[in-house]
Amino acid sequence: GLTTVGINCPLGFYCPAGTSANKGNPCDMGHRCPTGSASQTVCEDGTYQPLPRQGSCLTCPERYYCYNNGDGTQAKTPRICPQGHYCPAGTGNYNINARKCPIGTFSKREGLASVSQCEPCPPGYYCNALAQTTYSLLCKPGYYCHGGSQTGQENACPAGFYCPEGSSWPTPCPPGKYHDDTQTAQIAITSCQDCPAGRFCPFRGGVKQSTSPTGYHNFGTAF
Repeated sequence: GLTTVGINCPLGFYCPAGTSANKGNPCDMGHRCPTGSASQTVCEDGTYQPLPRQGSCLTCPERYYCYNNGDGTQAKTPRICPQGHYCPAGTGNYNINARKCPIGTFSKREGLASVSQCEPCPPGYYCNALAQTTYSLLCKPGYYCHGGSQTGQENACPAGFYCPEGSSWPTPCPPGKYHDDTQTAQIAITSCQDCPAGRFCPFRGGVKQSTSPTGYHNFGTAF
């Protein structure tokens, strides 16, 4: 029958072929050596080990990442999650889409634990890329951008209003002015036309209805 030769290498040590030492070789930091190991194993992505002579690796804590670079030198200590990313517990390589703040958000802060901590792009701006650490792109003229906008053309400026570059909300044409409802490129107050002679336009956001036989229709805006 088969005969077992030698004694199992103890936990936290590894014993290559030919080992005669009492315990073998101590496992290095960034590695794990379960009982009976012939060689030490680098901690997997998302785990780390700051101590020598260990049989297992620890789960990387939230707000940090633990990346295995192949030789164990990066698996000794968790590293703070960088700006524009978030790192739940067990994060290895953060630089994948699943760990980047999504389009429409940004983060200047390090050490985020979840996607909910990425901040919405502020009103009047848009964030059109993953993992943004700041914002600088103003909403396009003729459009308005609420918080969290992903493009500069998130919402078209409605008739009766104008939207300069960087608008977070439409601005109504003032009393005495109106818009044709077929008019485009409402980018400034100069887009609003004077109320015609012989009529009065008492409300903000006045609109000329192209399909209305009576012509002008004025309404109090809900904006």
